Parts: sequence; C-alpha cells; structure tokens
Amino acid sequence: MDGIRVFFLLFVVMTAGMYFLYYKRGKNPLLFPGDIYRVRAERAFYFPLGSALTVTVILYIILKLVF
Repeated sequence: MDGIRVFFLLFVVMTAGMYFLYYKRGKNPLLFPGDIYRVRAERAFYFPLGSALTVTVILYIILKLVF
C-alpha cells in the first residue's frame, strides 16, 4: 500500500507543477517536443503526447529507484 501512496503523491506533484506552468505562461501550455497544440478561430486543441511520455518515464525511474 505504501507504493500506491508514493505514486499518487508524485503524480499530484507533477500535475500541480504542470498546472502552475500552464497558467504562468499566459494560457500557453508547457510544450514538449511531440505535443500537439493547435489554435483556430477562438478554439485551442492541446494533446500532451510528449508531456505524457516524459512524465511516464520520470515516474517509472523514480518508482524503480524507490522500490
């Protein structure tokens, strides 16, 4: 059960960090290579493919080091 707590703690911290960076940059999300971001006529589409892969790799490495 301790591993699940660590995972969710890291997940919440990374999500909060990305949320903070999203609003700090003036409504432009933090873009990684591989992210899809399109703006057309008052609509924006953001698909964080590169961000998701980066977060997944970081969480994998941290959890492997901890356990």
